[in-house]
Amino acid sequence: MGVILAAALFSSASETAARIATDGPLNFKGYHEVRVDENFAAAYIDGKPATITVITPALVELRGHHIVVTLTKKTARSWEASWTGRHREHGVLTPGFRR
Repeated sequence: MGVILAAALFSSASETAARIATDGPLNFKGYHEVRVDENFAAAYIDGKPATITVITPALVELRGHHIVVTLTKKTARSWEASWTGRHREHGVLTPGFRR
């Protein structure tokens, strides 16, 4: 029963991730550097792999390197990023260059 539920949740998350449209990789910089591959296939925080949690097509969380990065879709192709770390550390990341 648990395996079936896990498979259903995984397929639902995969379908939601497929609906997120980007026209290329996303890059953000600031106190931390964040890179997200096209269509959220993989994400990296400070060069280390991060886990991707798609909450809605307009809200995505990345976890790794002891921080949580929240990506929020503002317009059709515009994303904003903020981060929260240990001991109430937090900040906003600015969009970097697109490769």
